[in-house]
Amino acid sequence: MVTSPDHNPQDLAVLSQLIEVLDQLGIQYAVGGSLASSAYGVVRFTQDADITVPPFLDRIVPFVKRIESRFYVSQEAVMQANHLRSSFNLIHI
Repeated sequence: MVTSPDHNPQDLAVLSQLIEVLDQLGIQYAVGGSLASSAYGVVRFTQDADITVPPFLDRIVPFVKRIESRFYVSQEAVMQANHLRSSFNLIHI
């Protein structure tokens, strides 16, 4: 479980849900953004997480299927980001 004293426990629970899916699918990741910054003692105003992953073209469909009930996610955007090595957004619902 991700922990940080300066953030809402719900934010950390959401991040943990996403990390669990990445782990289950064997997708490597690095966490940045304000949640990670706060964990290292530098509190930021925003409350977000930036997660960096390498391309995972062969796991896009299972990734989307596992998170689509909890996050707004566009499979097309995930595919495009994987092909272009760019970013896509996930929004917790």
